[in-house]
Amino acid sequence: MTSANDVQGRLMQVLAEWIGQLGEATHARVVPAIEALAEGGPGLGWPLVDTFTGS
Repeated sequence: MTSANDVQGRLMQVLAEWIGQLGEATHARVVPAIEALAEGGPGLGWPLVDTFTGS
């Protein structure tokens, strides 16, 4: 059985690999956005967080 820690660890690995492949300009925008979301959560609102309807 896969634990939550295993899933989180794999997600972090995939995310780190993806971030490492970003171009410089995209990296400069994505990393601060991820850091802001980590600190402020989904309550930050647009443009970092938006609402999905009907998904």
